[in-house]
Amino acid sequence: MVSDPLSHSHSDSDSDSDSDPDSPEASPHGPKTPIVPPRPIWFRVHPLVVGAAGAVAGLIVGVGLFGVGSALSDVAETRRQDAQRATAEAAAARDRAARSTLLSNAVASCGLDSSDAEIGDEGLTLDLENRGQDDYAGVSSADLWCFVEEMKTPSSIVSHKEQTTSMDGRQVEEFDGIEVSWSYHPDRGMDSIWTVARSK
Repeated sequence: MVSDPLSHSHSDSDSDSDSDPDSPEASPHGPKTPIVPPRPIWFRVHPLVVGAAGAVAGLIVGVGLFGVGSALSDVAETRRQDAQRATAEAAAARDRAARSTLLSNAVASCGLDSSDAEIGDEGLTLDLENRGQDDYAGVSSADLWCFVEEMKTPSSIVSHKEQTTSMDGRQVEEFDGIEVSWSYHPDRGMDSIWTVARSK
Protein backbone atom coordinates (compact mmCIF):
# COMPACT_ATOMS: atom_id res chain seq x y z
CA MET A 1 0.00 0.00 0.00
CA VAL A 2 1.35 3.41 -1.00
CA SER A 3 1.07 6.25 1.58
CA ASP A 4 -0.26 9.61 0.61
CA PRO A 5 2.48 12.23 0.98
CA LEU A 6 -0.03 15.07 1.33
CA SER A 7 -1.86 13.27 4.05
CA HIS A 8 1.40 12.71 5.94
CA SER A 9 2.39 16.32 5.60
CA HIS A 10 -0.94 17.51 6.93
CA SER A 11 -0.66 15.20 9.87
CA ASP A 12 2.76 16.52 10.75
CA SER A 13 1.47 20.03 10.58
CA ASP A 14 -1.37 19.23 12.93
CA SER A 15 1.01 17.59 15.32
CA ASP A 16 3.27 20.64 15.33
CA SER A 17 0.33 22.91 15.88
CA ASP A 18 -0.85 20.92 18.86
CA SER A 19 2.58 20.90 20.50
CA ASP A 20 3.20 24.69 20.25
CA PRO A 21 1.51 26.45 23.12
CA ASP A 22 2.16 29.86 21.57
CA SER A 23 0.36 28.94 18.40
CA PRO A 24 -2.77 30.96 17.67
CA GLU A 25 -4.70 27.74 17.70
CA ALA A 26 -3.44 26.74 21.15
CA SER A 27 -6.30 28.66 22.78
CA PRO A 28 -9.78 29.04 21.39
CA HIS A 29 -9.65 32.74 22.47
CA GLY A 30 -6.41 33.63 20.79
CA PRO A 31 -2.90 34.34 22.26
CA LYS A 32 -2.45 34.23 26.09
CA THR A 33 -2.51 37.60 27.92
CA PRO A 34 0.18 38.13 30.63
CA ILE A 35 -1.22 38.33 34.17
CA VAL A 36 -0.63 41.75 35.88
CA PRO A 37 -0.54 41.61 39.74
CA PRO A 38 -2.97 43.95 41.56
CA ARG A 39 -1.65 47.30 42.83
CA PRO A 40 -0.92 47.62 46.56
CA ILE A 41 -3.57 49.31 48.67
CA TRP A 42 -1.36 52.29 49.42
CA PHE A 43 -0.88 52.83 45.69
CA ARG A 44 -4.60 52.91 45.13
CA VAL A 45 -5.31 55.54 47.88
CA HIS A 46 -6.73 58.73 46.49
CA PRO A 47 -4.09 61.47 45.97
CA LEU A 48 -6.11 63.92 48.08
CA VAL A 49 -5.91 61.58 51.04
CA VAL A 50 -2.18 61.21 50.61
CA GLY A 51 -1.80 64.97 50.34
CA ALA A 52 -3.86 65.59 53.48
CA ALA A 53 -1.82 63.09 55.44
CA GLY A 54 1.36 64.75 54.30
CA ALA A 55 0.03 68.17 55.31
CA VAL A 56 -0.89 66.91 58.78
CA ALA A 57 2.51 65.32 59.22
CA GLY A 58 4.18 68.53 58.09
CA LEU A 59 2.08 70.55 60.53
CA ILE A 60 3.02 68.28 63.41
CA VAL A 61 6.71 68.52 62.54
CA GLY A 62 6.42 72.29 62.15
CA VAL A 63 4.74 72.71 65.53
CA GLY A 64 7.38 70.53 67.15
CA LEU A 65 10.21 72.52 65.59
CA PHE A 66 8.55 75.79 66.60
CA GLY A 67 8.28 74.56 70.19
CA VAL A 68 11.94 73.57 70.25
CA GLY A 69 12.97 76.88 68.72
CA SER A 70 10.86 78.84 71.21
CA ALA A 71 12.36 76.93 74.14
CA LEU A 72 15.90 77.56 72.88
CA SER A 73 15.07 81.24 72.42
CA ASP A 74 13.77 81.46 76.01
CA VAL A 75 16.93 79.81 77.32
CA ALA A 76 19.11 82.23 75.33
CA GLU A 77 17.13 85.23 76.61
CA THR A 78 17.41 84.02 80.21
CA ARG A 79 21.14 83.59 79.85
CA ARG A 80 21.46 87.05 78.30
CA GLN A 81 19.52 88.63 81.18
CA ASP A 82 21.58 86.72 83.74
CA ALA A 83 24.78 87.91 82.08
CA GLN A 84 23.56 91.52 82.07
CA ARG A 85 22.56 91.27 85.72
CA ALA A 86 25.90 89.79 86.68
CA THR A 87 27.72 92.53 84.74
CA ALA A 88 25.66 95.25 86.43
CA GLU A 89 26.22 93.76 89.88
CA ALA A 90 29.96 93.49 89.26
CA ALA A 91 30.08 97.12 88.08
CA ALA A 92 28.11 98.25 91.15
CA ALA A 93 30.48 96.33 93.43
CA ARG A 94 33.50 97.96 91.78
CA ASP A 95 31.88 101.38 92.11
CA ARG A 96 31.15 100.82 95.83
CA ALA A 97 34.71 99.68 96.41
CA ALA A 98 36.09 102.72 94.59
CA ARG A 99 33.82 105.14 96.44
CA SER A 100 34.73 103.66 99.80
CA THR A 101 38.33 104.74 99.19
CA LEU A 102 37.66 108.32 98.00
CA LEU A 103 38.06 109.89 101.42
CA SER A 104 41.00 107.77 102.54
CA ASN A 105 42.85 108.40 99.27
CA ALA A 106 42.41 112.17 99.62
CA VAL A 107 43.53 112.04 103.26
CA ALA A 108 46.63 110.07 102.29
CA SER A 109 47.43 112.38 99.35
CA CYS A 110 47.45 115.42 101.63
CA GLY A 111 49.26 113.61 104.45
CA LEU A 112 46.58 114.37 107.04
CA ASP A 113 46.87 112.96 110.53
CA SER A 114 44.19 110.39 111.37
CA SER A 115 43.48 112.13 114.69
CA ASP A 116 42.44 115.27 112.78
CA ALA A 117 40.80 113.45 109.88
CA GLU A 118 38.77 110.59 111.33
CA ILE A 119 37.34 108.13 108.79
CA GLY A 120 34.34 105.93 109.70
CA ASP A 121 31.46 103.89 108.30
CA GLU A 122 33.73 101.63 106.25
CA GLY A 123 35.43 104.57 104.59
CA LEU A 124 32.25 106.47 103.69
CA THR A 125 32.39 109.29 106.26
CA LEU A 126 35.07 111.71 107.38
CA ASP A 127 35.09 114.08 110.34
CA LEU A 128 37.64 116.76 109.36
CA GLU A 129 38.71 119.21 112.06
CA ASN A 130 40.39 122.48 111.22
CA ARG A 131 42.37 124.40 113.81
CA GLY A 132 41.31 127.91 114.76
CA GLN A 133 42.73 130.83 116.75
CA ASP A 134 41.86 129.26 120.08
CA ASP A 135 41.54 125.60 119.08
CA TYR A 136 44.92 124.29 118.03
CA ALA A 137 43.73 120.76 117.30
CA GLY A 138 43.03 119.96 113.68
CA VAL A 139 44.59 120.32 110.25
CA SER A 140 46.04 123.57 108.97
CA SER A 141 44.17 125.75 106.49
CA ALA A 142 46.60 124.64 103.76
CA ASP A 143 45.87 120.98 104.50
CA LEU A 144 42.13 121.71 104.59
CA TRP A 145 42.12 123.21 101.09
CA CYS A 146 44.41 120.44 99.86
CA PHE A 147 41.76 117.93 100.89
CA VAL A 148 38.97 119.98 99.29
CA GLU A 149 40.91 120.01 96.03
CA GLU A 150 41.69 116.27 96.17
CA MET A 151 37.99 115.57 96.49
CA LYS A 152 37.47 117.45 93.20
CA THR A 153 35.04 119.80 94.89
CA PRO A 154 33.24 122.08 92.41
CA SER A 155 34.40 125.69 92.40
CA SER A 156 30.93 126.92 93.41
CA ILE A 157 31.15 124.94 96.66
CA VAL A 158 34.72 126.10 97.25
CA SER A 159 33.53 129.70 96.95
CA HIS A 160 30.67 128.96 99.31
CA LYS A 161 33.08 127.60 101.94
CA GLU A 162 35.44 130.56 101.55
CA GLN A 163 32.62 133.06 102.07
CA THR A 164 31.07 131.36 105.09
CA THR A 165 31.08 133.45 108.25
CA SER A 166 30.39 132.63 111.88
CA MET A 167 26.92 134.13 111.47
CA ASP A 168 25.87 131.71 108.72
CA GLY A 169 25.50 128.61 110.83
CA ARG A 170 25.94 125.14 109.42
CA GLN A 171 26.09 124.85 105.62
CA VAL A 172 25.39 121.82 103.43
CA GLU A 173 26.30 121.10 99.81
CA GLU A 174 26.28 117.97 97.65
CA PHE A 175 28.06 116.87 94.48
CA ASP A 176 28.62 113.53 92.72
CA GLY A 177 26.91 111.60 95.52
CA ILE A 178 29.09 113.30 98.17
CA GLU A 179 27.60 115.46 100.88
CA VAL A 180 29.70 117.98 102.79
CA SER A 181 28.48 120.02 105.74
CA TRP A 182 30.52 122.60 107.62
CA SER A 183 30.50 125.52 110.00
CA TYR A 184 33.05 128.26 110.56
CA HIS A 185 34.20 130.34 113.48
CA PRO A 186 37.54 132.15 113.73
CA ASP A 187 38.23 130.65 117.14
CA ARG A 188 37.40 127.06 116.20
CA GLY A 189 38.26 127.02 112.51
CA MET A 190 36.21 125.33 109.75
CA ASP A 191 35.13 121.88 110.90
CA SER A 192 33.39 119.70 108.29
CA ILE A 193 31.80 116.31 107.82
CA TRP A 194 32.07 114.51 104.49
CA THR A 195 29.71 111.66 103.58
CA VAL A 196 30.05 109.52 100.45
CA ALA A 197 26.96 107.71 99.19
CA ARG A 198 27.45 104.03 98.30
CA SER A 199 26.46 104.79 94.73
CA LYS A 200 25.90 107.93 92.71
